[in-house]
Amino acid sequence: MAGDAWGTELRNDMADDPQPLGPLGRVVDTLAELGYQPTLALEPEPILELVPCPYAEAAAADPEVVCQLHLGLIRGLLGPDQPWTATEIRPYVASDRCLVLLAGPQAKATPPEPDVHA
Repeated sequence: MAGDAWGTELRNDMADDPQPLGPLGRVVDTLAELGYQPTLALEPEPILELVPCPYAEAAAADPEVVCQLHLGLIRGLLGPDQPWTATEIRPYVASDRCLVLLAGPQAKATPPEPDVHA
């Protein structure tokens, strides 16, 4: 997906950071460096709010390409070896904001299967 390579490259550049961030912190910090004012909310559902889009002019002309690029960027920043993923981007849920839906560790453990021995 578009943007994955960019996000992976940025994540790899941070690999030697003496105080590494967790995957969500890495995403929030990187997006802030790119001009967003990201807000992460984990309750009730994990959502990353992106305000404002620093690429709004390009996104207005072709939101499918620009928004998918940003979704790929976030997925690349998260990386494969951790429990979080960006599942969907919802462009322009308001005039100046987009939402990225996240999926991650379950809040509640699944109860164990009953032990049935006959």
